[in-house]
Amino acid sequence: MLKFAILSFAHIHAWSYAKVLKSLSNASLEAIYDDSKERLIKAGGAYGVKKLYDDYRALLEKEDVDAVIICSENSKHYELMVTCIEAGKHVLVEKPITTRLKDADDAISRARRKGVKLQTAFVMRYHDTTVKAREILVSNVLGEVFAITATNHGK
Repeated sequence: MLKFAILSFAHIHAWSYAKVLKSLSNASLEAIYDDSKERLIKAGGAYGVKKLYDDYRALLEKEDVDAVIICSENSKHYELMVTCIEAGKHVLVEKPITTRLKDADDAISRARRKGVKLQTAFVMRYHDTTVKAREILVSNVLGEVFAITATNHGK
């Protein structure tokens, strides 16, 4: 069983991740960190999580989690991510990975050195429609494409 912690519910997708984790038989939501006491209490109550932290370093020290999902404000992604990577945790981070390219490069290098998985939560690249669109573009059947406009509508 994979044990997860969610670091912050500042981003709306944290609620979806928590819901999915609670529904899986091979994963568990072990702990939550948030620097907002209101969000922390609300999320813990909504998902029955008792291990609530207002200090993410304390969570990493005390909880035996395999992976973290970072849903904080964008400006906090790098600090949270690097600390988790250095603690040997796999990381799924909401987009953008960081606010500066050099920080993203650093986080990726650290993850490689530590042997942990690091992924940005941008799942649309794996969506059937997106994969098919890429195949069409790569095949050059349309010729040179200068721009594409697309809408997801949550489907």
